[in-house]
This record gives sequence, structure tokens and C-alpha cells, in this order.
Amino acid sequence: MADVTPEKQKPKKLLTIFNADLWDTSHLFELYSNKSDANKEDKSDFISAPFEAQLTDVLSLHTPSEVKCAYTKTCFHLGIPPDPDDIETPRKANAALKEIVLDYHSRQG
Repeated sequence: MADVTPEKQKPKKLLTIFNADLWDTSHLFELYSNKSDANKEDKSDFISAPFEAQLTDVLSLHTPSEVKCAYTKTCFHLGIPPDPDDIETPRKANAALKEIVLDYHSRQG
């Protein structure tokens, strides 16, 4: 049996908006914790917030460029053709990403 000491274990991959499943509340919480200077009370408020509010908070912590990339990645992941018109402006990209994530999340039940 191979020796699995801490030195030989792979480092934990940092969750970012580019590799997160934005419909997963645990991923949203990790993204929020990584990008914000939230204290325990803020984190508790985040956890108790509705899903849409959590998603809005997480997206607000990311640059427009990051949101556009996350939109494209999410579209491909879900098998939805990305629409270039959806990412013309930061506001449109944010709204389009929220729409597809909220739709997918609601179908997951």
C-alpha cells in the first residue's frame, strides 16, 4: 500500500467562479468566504439568505470579466449555446448568468 503522507497528497484546489457550480449553495458559500471580508455574523446572514440573494452577493464580488467568463463556462457546462448579446455589457452578463443559474437551480429542486 502506498504511503499517503501530507507531503504526497494533492493540494486542495481553490474554488473560483471559473470552476464552481453556481447552483450549489456550498459552492456559493465558499466563493463568498474566499472573496469577501465577511465576519461570522455576515457568513451566518449569507447562509440564511434565499438562494437568489446568495447568488447576487457572490456575483457582485466578481469583476465583469469574471462574470462574462463564468457565463460562457456555465452555458457550455449546461449545454446551452451562449449568446454574444448576453455579454455585451456587464449588467447584461450578470443578468444572463443569474437567469440560467436560477433556472437550473429551480429545476434541481
